[in-house]
Amino acid sequence: MSPNVEEGKLIELDPSVIDANPKHNARFGLKPSKVTEMAEKILAQDQLQPIEVSPLLVPDNGFEYRLTFGNYRLAAIKQLNKEGAGLKVKAIVRKTEQGKETTIRQLTENLARQENTRMDDAVAIKKLLDAGVDKMTIRSMFSVAGRKGPVSNSWLNITLGFLDLPTKVQNKLHTGEIDWSGGAVLYRVNRDNKEKLPEVLKELEDARQKAIDKETREEEKFIAALNKAEEAQRKQAEAEAKQQEAIEAKANRLKTAEEAIALTDKLNSDLITAAQKVLDEATEKVKEDPSEGAKAVAEAVKKLEATKKAADKSKEQAAKDLAKLKDRYAAEAKEAKEKAKLAAQEAKEAKKEVSEARAERQPDAEHPRTAQTKKSAADKPTTGKDVAKAAAAVGAGSGGVKLTYKEIREVVDGLCKPGGEGAAETKAQKVGIYMRSCFFGISIPGYPNGMTEAQFYSALLKLLGGK
Repeated sequence: MSPNVEEGKLIELDPSVIDANPKHNARFGLKPSKVTEMAEKILAQDQLQPIEVSPLLVPDNGFEYRLTFGNYRLAAIKQLNKEGAGLKVKAIVRKTEQGKETTIRQLTENLARQENTRMDDAVAIKKLLDAGVDKMTIRSMFSVAGRKGPVSNSWLNITLGFLDLPTKVQNKLHTGEIDWSGGAVLYRVNRDNKEKLPEVLKELEDARQKAIDKETREEEKFIAALNKAEEAQRKQAEAEAKQQEAIEAKANRLKTAEEAIALTDKLNSDLITAAQKVLDEATEKVKEDPSEGAKAVAEAVKKLEATKKAADKSKEQAAKDLAKLKDRYAAEAKEAKEKAKLAAQEAKEAKKEVSEARAERQPDAEHPRTAQTKKSAADKPTTGKDVAKAAAAVGAGSGGVKLTYKEIREVVDGLCKPGGEGAAETKAQKVGIYMRSCFFGISIPGYPNGMTEAQFYSALLKLLGGK
């Protein structure tokens, strides 16, 4: 499509005709993860907001337009098209000259979307300075978490200094692998001890790899402890089930044995009753035939005594067998109980090992549930503390005591305090007031937006009588 289109008109373009060279935008580059995230949103919801392009007077390498706003939207559509989506990009055409106003608009939009990385900030600061924007204006465009008002000159200068760091470090600052504080310490090493920077970077990589290896070992130990605990719990449940089976089997078997004894007693009782009946009949027979009757009585008595003797013997044996069964089942139940107790103890010890392994794996977690929120060594950004430690290890440290922002603020605020009621303002107090205005953007008479570095040095020289 020809770039001669109506100003401000919404059109659809082939992404390939748009020049998205980073040098025309206040960015260091794009983060692949954010491009993918934007692509997923566009795939699900379509392109909700158009990009902004500026027409080229003369096509350049197949490009008819230059991208002004919408880096991630354009990159996301290009990524989808590589996968066969065949999408056009919605764009508003505005004739825009590359300069101060455009750079400020680009940065303002990026900051509003909270898309800037530390390297994006550095590139934007450089472009703004090159475009002639003064430092105070630039300071007011940025903000730092936990602080009100413009950023300090120090923050501005250090962030700008990231552009002097090696590309490898810049990429890590861009992706967040190194945070701002880590970049700040690397900036100082690069400025004050540049020949040591490669050693510091190697020390950082070695320390990071050691942390990852340590975390891996702790993770393996934790998983092994979990597996052991699960196995111990399984064995405990199995042992408790067997214990319950032994208790139920004992009761059922003893009941069966006691029922068998009762049945035997009844059978013996019936036999004795039958033998007694035979004896009674034989006794009646004596009246009819004394000779035969006496013989029948003698046999009946003999049979009755034998039956009673057999019944007693059977009863005695049944009692012994029952006692043996009781002893056997009691032993089995005791053994099952001991096994269940041992399994419970092993499960308890295994659970303790899991807790210990979790504590080693998450040493700063107040509760095991917080373990899921802690970043792994591979994902945790390199901080200023990490870099300072690496620098000290290779002899690139400053040797001084590094203060936190809060501690620096306390020192400066301490300088600003008057000597006592009615006391005149001392030079030290004035130095503190100037420092607070310059470092933290505090308004003082004559400097409503805080002092710039040049104003601070000028006021300091005047105060101390310097040239």
